[in-house]
Amino acid sequence: MFLANRVDKQTDARTFVSFAREYWLPARYLEGGHPKIEKPQALWQKIWNANRIQIALFALMLIVAAATYSQRDRLVRRADRKHKLWVRGPQYALWVIGVVLVGFGLMAQPSITQVLTWFHSLIFQWNWELFLSDPFIFIFWWFTIITLLIWGRGLFCGWLCPFGSLSELLYRAAGAIGLARFQFKLPQPVHDKLKWLKYVIFFGLLGVSFLSMSTAEKLAEVEPFKTTFLVGVLHRAWPYGLYVAVLLGLSIFIERPFCKYLCPLGAGLAIPTTFRLFGLKRKQECQTCAACAVGCGSQSIDAQGRIDQRECMLCLDCMILYYDASACPPLSQERKRRTKAGEPLTAIGSDGYYTPSVRRPIPHTLADAGSATEATAGKKS
Repeated sequence: MFLANRVDKQTDARTFVSFAREYWLPARYLEGGHPKIEKPQALWQKIWNANRIQIALFALMLIVAAATYSQRDRLVRRADRKHKLWVRGPQYALWVIGVVLVGFGLMAQPSITQVLTWFHSLIFQWNWELFLSDPFIFIFWWFTIITLLIWGRGLFCGWLCPFGSLSELLYRAAGAIGLARFQFKLPQPVHDKLKWLKYVIFFGLLGVSFLSMSTAEKLAEVEPFKTTFLVGVLHRAWPYGLYVAVLLGLSIFIERPFCKYLCPLGAGLAIPTTFRLFGLKRKQECQTCAACAVGCGSQSIDAQGRIDQRECMLCLDCMILYYDASACPPLSQERKRRTKAGEPLTAIGSDGYYTPSVRRPIPHTLADAGSATEATAGKKS
C-alpha cells in the first residue's frame, strides 16, 4: 500500500490518495524467506465453481440455438406456408426453455439496468468482478453481443429472451384455442410511430442515469422482468403485478406488444443491429409484392418490401415464403409458366428463383424423329 498526498496551494487542504498493489521485499532480505499466504477465493469464482454444471448446460443451450439458426436456410427450405414444423419446432423448444429454465429457473433475464451499468463502467471505472458475479447473465450478454453483430438482435429478442418468449407463447396458445379471430395488428402507420417510443424510453433512461443511477433504476421498472422472473408477482406491490398482467393480457391479442413498442433493452440492441454482418434475403420483386408483409408479426417490412432489421424478430416467416413455390408470387408464376410450357421444375437456388433448365430439343413430328434417328445412325457408321 502506498499513500500519497497533495497540497492545494490556495487552501492548504491535503488530498490523500492510496495506491494498493501487492509487493514483497526480495526473499534474501526476509528471515526465513517469504511466508506462505493462502488467498481467499474471490466471490465470483466461488459462484462459478458452485454452478459449473448449470453453466455448462446453459452455454450448451446457447450454442445449440446459434447453430440451429445458422442452418436457417436448410430449415426454411424444408418448411412451407402451411407446414412450418422445421422452423417452429426449434423456436417453440427455445421459447419454453427460455421461460421455464432461463427465466424462472436461472433468473437470467438481461435488463436495461445492466446496459446502463456498462455505460457507467466504461466511462468511470470498470470492475470485472461486478459483471462476473452472475455467470448466467455474463455468458448471456457475451452471446447476445456476438450474435447481435452477426445476425442482429432478432436471435435474442425473437428466440431467447424469457419475457419475449412468454409473450409469444401466450399469443400462439391463444390462437390455438380459438382466439385467433380476436387477434390483430395495429395499422402500419400507427405501428411506425409507436415503435419509436422504446427508443425514447431507452435514451431517457440513459440520460437520467448520469444524473441519478438510483432514479434510473426505478424508472427502469418499465421493464416487467423484475416482477415476472426475479422477485415474483406475489412478492411485489399490486401496481407492479397489474402492469405485468396488462402486458401479458395484451400479448394474447397483439403479438409481442411490449417488445415492439416499450422495451428499452430492445431499443438498445436495435441500434448496433444496423452494423450486423448478415441480413435476411430479398428479391427484386419484393419491392412491389406484399405477400411477406402480410404475415410479418413484427411488422418490420415496409411498403417497398424492405426489412427493417432493427425491428425484425427473425421469425423466418418471410424466408419460408422466399423458397415456397406455391406461396411466393414470383415463384408461383414461374412454376405455372413452366408447367404450362412443359418445362421441368428445377431446384430453387439460393437467390430464391428456379435454376435455369437445360434440356435437349424434342422432335415435333414422327418424320423429324425418323430423320434424327437416321442422322445419328449415319454418324455412327
